[in-house]
Order: sequence, then structure tokens, then C-alpha cells
Amino acid sequence: MSRTVRADSAHITPSAHYTGYVWYRHQLAERPFATTFGRWVHGVLSPFRPALAGQGGGRRRLIDHLPDAAGRGAARQL
Repeated sequence: MSRTVRADSAHITPSAHYTGYVWYRHQLAERPFATTFGRWVHGVLSPFRPALAGQGGGRRRLIDHLPDAAGRGAARQL
């Protein structure tokens, strides 16, 4: 990642990059949401995803559910 890109996105958290990439993959966001860093984080975490699936609170479960719901045409704007 170039220094310019890192400087421009320095205030964005890793979880926001990850979320943007996941939303893009599920066609819930436009291409600019899929950053190189978000794609990298997604790839790094992919082996751990099954173990992490049961972790997290209600908000995370809701957010994780949205891409699935959108695939069935049932997503609503929050």
C-alpha cells in the first residue's frame, strides 16, 4: 500500500476496512469501500472465521446477518 493511500486512510479502523470489503463482496457497497487493506484483513482472518462465528454480541450478529438477509431480499436500512 502506498504512503499516500495509508495517509489518506490512517483514521479508518481495521474493522471498518474489513467491513467495507465484506459489504462490497456481498454487493452491499460500491467498489471504493473495498480497500486493499480490507481485502488483506479479510484474507488473514478467513482461517479463523469458523472459530470466531460464535463470538461477539448482538450487534455483531446483526451486522453479520445483513449480507445473508440481503441475498434473500430481506435487508432493511438501519
